Parts: sequence; C-alpha cells; structure tokens
Amino acid sequence: RADGIFELRIVDAAGGTPKSFYAAPEGHWLGPHDWSADGTSVVAEVTAHQTSRIVLVSTVDGSATPLKSVNWNGPEGLTFSPDSHWLAFTALNPRSKNREVVCLAVDGSQERTIVSDRRNVQVRGWTDNGLLLFTSNDQGTLDLYAVRVRDGQVDQSPVRVFSDLGPHASLGLTKDGRYFHSVQTESFDVQIASVDPETGDVIEPPRPLTGAFQSRQAVAKWSPDGATLGYLPRTERSTSFIVHEVKNAQTKNIPVDLQYMYSSWAWLPNGRIAINGVNRLGRGGLHEVDPKTGS
Repeated sequence: RADGIFELRIVDAAGGTPKSFYAAPEGHWLGPHDWSADGTSVVAEVTAHQTSRIVLVSTVDGSATPLKSVNWNGPEGLTFSPDSHWLAFTALNPRSKNREVVCLAVDGSQERTIVSDRRNVQVRGWTDNGLLLFTSNDQGTLDLYAVRVRDGQVDQSPVRVFSDLGPHASLGLTKDGRYFHSVQTESFDVQIASVDPETGDVIEPPRPLTGAFQSRQAVAKWSPDGATLGYLPRTERSTSFIVHEVKNAQTKNIPVDLQYMYSSWAWLPNGRIAINGVNRLGRGGLHEVDPKTGS
C-alpha cells in the first residue's frame, strides 16, 4: 500500500479488481508462500525485528493464526501437504547450524524433522501422492530427491530422482508430479591472456585455466599482488572459493565456512577476501574470509 503496509490480495484469474483480505502489522514484511487445497487458507511469512513467523491466514475472513517463530532469515519453500494438514519447509537448526527439512502441523501442535543429514537442503514441492521433493548438493552436485511423507513422518528413505540440476530456478510442480525448472544454458569459463598495457596488443591469446574446476565458472578477480586469480563457481548456493596460483600454475578448491555464498565478492588490501553470503547462524552480509583456509 502507499502507506508502506504489506497486504495479501486476491484477484480473479480472468481479471478484475484485487481484494485485500489481510494486512500485516506496521513495520512488518509479509510474503505469501502457498495456498491450501480447498482455497480457504494461505500460509505466509511475517518478518520484523530479526524474527520471522509462519502465519496461517484465512481467505474467508482474513483471520491470522501464528504457527511458529523461526530464525530471522525465515523459512524457505513453505508448502502444504496434499491433504493440507501439514506444512513442509526448510529452516536453520539453531543448535547444529544446518538447514533441515521440517514438517509442521497446520494447527501448530506437532513438528517433525524430515531431513537433517544433508548439505544445503531446499524444499521444492509436494506431489499429490505424498512425495516431498527437495534439493541438496550433498554429493557435490545439486541433485533432486524425493522422500515419501505420511502424516508428517518419513514413510520411505529419500531417493535421488535427478542428478546435477546445475544453476536453475524452480518453477514448481504440476498436479501429476512433474517438476519444472528453468536452466541457465550460457557457458562460462575463466581464461587468462597476456596484454601489453601500453599498446593494448595481445601478447598471448586467451587460454583456459588448467585444473579440475573449469565448468560454470565466473566472477574472477586478481589478488592485489597479481599472484593469484580467485573466482567463485557458478553453482546454486556455492560453498567453495577457487584460487589459481600463477607462479606454480596450481588450481585449488577451498571450502568456505559459510552456509552459502552469492556471486559478489572482492579482494581486500590485506590479501583476504570479502564475500557476500550467509554464515552458519543464518545471518547474511559481508564476511571476511581467508582464501588459503576458507575460515
């Protein structure tokens, strides 16, 4: 709204005037996540003062029922079960500092952990036959898994259904259980060329870096002393930083002690790097990292 208040609104798919059915308290951010199967409820996230709440909002009378408070960076992938009795989402475990897949009863009475032993999990949707889909890069690539959940509990162990999704964006699930996503098809790589700084003439043509990390690379930058080229791989929620030492022509993959990183980063004058990412506590921002150890 013009006064800065966030609202949930409904509009007919054929067009018409939007109807507001819920307004967040002043100073709170509001974001809808999913609609119940019968259309009577919307699950939303309300955030303020470094705390996020999962809220169930009635589309009939606009009443809101808070279900759970979570870490300030909020739940991810909130989605109703096929019978709308449960909500699945990804959240940070404050004790282990790992992201987990959690099921929460829609009345807030029960909560169960579905997946807790995999890296960088993200809920992607729930099929009508009870399969909960999530992604994880536990095996080194971003893979899609399915786990059967019945009455908020794991009924069968997770099974990998698709390997190496690569850089992509989820587009959701169809009623018959097909998962759609967009795929980045551009090819990126890091190459080095020698150029005369005075004339601009190319002394040595571009050549790809040697080493085992040559796919989906980008965002490369020279260190202040010109001895090292650093870059981030173009993978979803990257957790590693790659350095190429010019003198010995060695390329190293350095795991970084962050939950995940974005593509923006810079060398610092002291030889360390500043990376935009999220730490193990779920706090986002700029982090100073040692490019030799990843700490």
